[in-house]
Amino acid sequence: DTAPTFSTRDLAGARVRLANFTGQTVVVNFWASWCVPCRNEFPLLARVEKRDDVTVLGVVYNDSIDNAKAFMKANGGTWLGLRDDGSIARAYRVGPGIPATIVIGPTGKVVLRHIGELRAVADLKLPAQLSVSRHEMRVHRLANGAITRISWRQTA
Repeated sequence: DTAPTFSTRDLAGARVRLANFTGQTVVVNFWASWCVPCRNEFPLLARVEKRDDVTVLGVVYNDSIDNAKAFMKANGGTWLGLRDDGSIARAYRVGPGIPATIVIGPTGKVVLRHIGELRAVADLKLPAQLSVSRHEMRVHRLANGAITRISWRQTA
Protein backbone atom coordinates (compact mmCIF):
# COMPACT_ATOMS: atom_id res chain seq x y z
CA ASP A 1 0.00 0.00 0.00
CA THR A 2 1.10 3.52 -0.70
CA ALA A 3 1.67 5.53 2.47
CA PRO A 4 -1.00 8.17 3.09
CA THR A 5 0.43 11.64 2.54
CA PHE A 6 0.19 14.29 5.21
CA SER A 7 1.11 17.87 5.92
CA THR A 8 1.38 19.12 9.47
CA ARG A 9 3.58 21.22 11.74
CA ASP A 10 6.45 20.09 13.91
CA LEU A 11 6.60 20.91 17.61
CA ALA A 12 8.36 24.19 16.82
CA GLY A 13 5.61 25.18 14.36
CA ALA A 14 7.45 24.59 11.06
CA ARG A 15 5.54 23.00 8.17
CA VAL A 16 6.40 19.34 7.51
CA ARG A 17 5.14 17.22 4.62
CA LEU A 18 5.71 13.50 4.15
CA ALA A 19 6.57 14.34 0.53
CA ASN A 20 9.70 16.14 1.83
CA PHE A 21 11.17 12.69 2.52
CA THR A 22 10.51 11.02 -0.85
CA GLY A 23 13.32 8.62 -1.72
CA GLN A 24 14.19 7.93 1.92
CA THR A 25 13.23 5.18 4.33
CA VAL A 26 10.96 6.85 6.89
CA VAL A 27 10.02 5.45 10.30
CA VAL A 28 6.76 7.06 11.45
CA ASN A 29 6.27 6.43 15.16
CA PHE A 30 3.03 7.34 16.96
CA TRP A 31 3.79 8.11 20.62
CA ALA A 32 2.84 10.14 23.69
CA SER A 33 4.68 11.22 26.83
CA TRP A 34 2.13 9.39 29.02
CA CYS A 35 2.57 6.06 27.19
CA VAL A 36 4.88 3.72 29.14
CA PRO A 37 5.74 1.44 26.17
CA CYS A 38 6.48 4.60 24.13
CA ARG A 39 8.93 5.70 26.80
CA ASN A 40 10.58 2.28 26.74
CA GLU A 41 11.17 2.34 22.97
CA PHE A 42 12.42 5.94 22.84
CA PRO A 43 16.13 4.96 23.20
CA LEU A 44 15.71 2.45 20.36
CA LEU A 45 14.29 5.16 18.10
CA ALA A 46 17.25 7.36 19.04
CA ARG A 47 19.56 4.62 17.72
CA VAL A 48 17.57 4.35 14.49
CA GLU A 49 17.69 8.14 14.00
CA LYS A 50 21.51 8.01 14.00
CA ARG A 51 21.46 6.00 10.78
CA ASP A 52 22.29 8.00 7.67
CA ASP A 53 19.74 6.14 5.56
CA VAL A 54 16.64 6.49 7.76
CA THR A 55 14.51 9.42 8.91
CA VAL A 56 12.41 9.11 12.06
CA LEU A 57 9.21 11.15 12.39
CA GLY A 58 7.47 11.06 15.77
CA VAL A 59 3.75 11.75 15.56
CA VAL A 60 2.43 13.00 18.90
CA TYR A 61 -0.76 11.08 19.69
CA ASN A 62 -3.33 12.58 22.09
CA ASP A 63 -0.78 14.56 24.07
CA SER A 64 -0.09 18.24 24.63
CA ILE A 65 2.61 20.01 22.67
CA ASP A 66 4.25 21.18 25.91
CA ASN A 67 4.41 17.63 27.33
CA ALA A 68 5.76 16.29 24.04
CA LYS A 69 8.47 18.98 23.83
CA ALA A 70 9.52 18.41 27.43
CA PHE A 71 9.64 14.64 26.97
CA MET A 72 11.73 14.86 23.79
CA LYS A 73 14.14 17.30 25.43
CA ALA A 74 14.50 15.22 28.60
CA ASN A 75 15.09 12.02 26.62
CA GLY A 76 17.41 13.33 23.90
CA GLY A 77 14.90 13.15 21.05
CA THR A 78 16.63 14.60 17.98
CA TRP A 79 14.06 13.70 15.33
CA LEU A 80 11.03 15.73 14.31
CA GLY A 81 8.07 15.60 16.65
CA LEU A 82 4.90 16.18 14.63
CA ARG A 83 1.56 17.61 15.70
CA ASP A 84 -1.54 15.61 14.82
CA ASP A 85 -5.15 16.64 15.11
CA GLY A 86 -6.04 12.97 14.69
CA SER A 87 -6.02 12.94 10.88
CA ILE A 88 -2.60 11.32 10.52
CA ALA A 89 -3.47 8.59 13.04
CA ARG A 90 -6.76 7.92 11.22
CA ALA A 91 -5.03 7.79 7.82
CA TYR A 92 -2.58 5.19 9.17
CA ARG A 93 -5.30 3.32 11.13
CA VAL A 94 -3.57 3.95 14.46
CA GLY A 95 -5.29 4.01 17.83
CA PRO A 96 -6.59 3.85 20.34
CA GLY A 97 -3.58 1.78 21.44
CA ILE A 98 -0.07 3.05 20.93
CA PRO A 99 2.80 2.92 20.26
CA ALA A 100 2.52 2.15 16.58
CA THR A 101 5.34 2.32 14.07
CA ILE A 102 5.05 2.43 10.30
CA VAL A 103 8.07 1.99 8.02
CA ILE A 104 7.77 3.64 4.62
CA GLY A 105 10.24 2.59 1.93
CA PRO A 106 12.00 4.97 -0.46
CA THR A 107 9.28 4.39 -3.08
CA GLY A 108 6.55 5.62 -0.70
CA LYS A 109 5.11 2.18 0.03
CA VAL A 110 4.32 0.99 3.56
CA VAL A 111 6.73 -1.89 4.13
CA LEU A 112 5.96 -2.58 7.80
CA ARG A 113 3.25 -1.87 10.39
CA HIS A 114 4.28 -2.65 13.96
CA ILE A 115 1.63 -2.19 16.63
CA GLY A 116 2.97 -2.17 20.17
CA GLU A 117 6.36 -1.60 21.74
CA LEU A 118 9.47 -2.10 19.65
CA ARG A 119 11.87 -4.41 21.46
CA ALA A 120 14.83 -4.20 19.05
CA VAL A 121 15.95 -2.29 15.95
CA ALA A 122 15.55 -5.59 14.09
CA ASP A 123 11.77 -5.32 14.66
CA LEU A 124 11.77 -2.57 12.03
CA LYS A 125 13.28 -4.83 9.34
CA LEU A 126 15.31 -1.93 7.94
CA PRO A 127 17.72 -2.51 5.05
CA ALA A 128 21.36 -3.06 5.95
CA GLN A 129 23.06 0.29 6.44
CA LEU A 130 25.78 1.44 4.09
CA SER A 131 28.36 3.18 6.21
CA VAL A 132 28.77 6.51 4.46
CA SER A 133 31.81 7.30 6.59
CA ARG A 134 33.70 4.38 5.05
CA HIS A 135 32.62 4.72 1.43
CA GLU A 136 32.92 7.47 -1.12
CA MET A 137 30.54 7.85 -4.02
CA ARG A 138 31.75 9.20 -7.35
CA VAL A 139 29.34 10.31 -10.06
CA HIS A 140 30.77 10.06 -13.57
CA ARG A 141 29.25 12.60 -15.97
CA LEU A 142 29.46 13.56 -19.62
CA ALA A 143 30.23 17.15 -20.61
CA ASN A 144 26.48 17.82 -20.88
CA GLY A 145 25.98 16.73 -17.26
CA ALA A 146 24.38 13.36 -18.02
CA ILE A 147 25.35 10.66 -15.54
CA THR A 148 27.16 7.74 -17.15
CA ARG A 149 27.79 5.68 -14.02
CA ILE A 150 28.09 5.85 -10.25
CA SER A 151 30.96 4.14 -8.49
CA TRP A 152 31.80 3.50 -4.86
CA ARG A 153 35.17 3.11 -3.28
CA GLN A 154 36.10 2.24 0.25
CA THR A 155 37.99 4.91 2.17
CA ALA A 156 40.24 4.55 5.16
